[in-house]
Amino acid sequence: MSARSPILALGSAKGGVGRTFLAVGIAQALAQAGRSVLLVDADLTAASIDLHLGLARRTDLANVLAGRASLADALVQDPRSGITVVPGRSGSGLVGQVTDQAMDRLGCDLLDLAARFDITILDLGGGLERSVRRLAALADQALVVTADEPSALADAYAFIKVARDRQEHQIIVNMAETETEGRATYGVLRRVCIHFLAREPALLGIVHRDPRVAEALKAQTPLLTRHPNSRAAQDITRLAQGLMSSLGGPQQPPA
Repeated sequence: MSARSPILALGSAKGGVGRTFLAVGIAQALAQAGRSVLLVDADLTAASIDLHLGLARRTDLANVLAGRASLADALVQDPRSGITVVPGRSGSGLVGQVTDQAMDRLGCDLLDLAARFDITILDLGGGLERSVRRLAALADQALVVTADEPSALADAYAFIKVARDRQEHQIIVNMAETETEGRATYGVLRRVCIHFLAREPALLGIVHRDPRVAEALKAQTPLLTRHPNSRAAQDITRLAQGLMSSLGGPQQPPA
């Protein structure tokens, strides 16, 4: 691990597995543990962190990439979750249109901005386009989100395959009905990665299916704010604790 503040990327190569929900939840759990957290909506196709949090944005990542705003201009502080957000723009049509120069500039600016925070989280877009791969390459660790369905497992494997030489990968199994099911899902992905990639990604944790997640999303309120004692919220808190342990430093805020 490098000495600078760590950058984590949440990837899935597939939509619909709860990647953005988990990015928001993990960021909030880290903030509640006393960390300063920057959460970047790096989904250039279907950005939605502002909707998850009910945020009003002044500008966004699309304007930053177009050169109409700086990354610092786009920062929004969310008082409920305690995290700082760089929002994206859904339907921006940026995928495939962003120049290498714009991506280079964004990468340098993100590294500079990340130095101001304890932890930075990039919520990557679905798919494996060049822009997704370049943003993923900025991260020290990739958190790969999957679920108990063949397409989600295949896409998680594809994400790990593309980025296997760049950083460590940890697996999050989302929407598991039971702990046993979640571990079985991880086991399938683990065996495939060992056999075909000679890699053994670790299991960061399992998040159980919880009806309160959909209710919190509908209310545009973070789950850890609206239902802090729900099973999914407790699972996410454990994910954050595991991350803090792997990244080093105290797991509780200072007294």
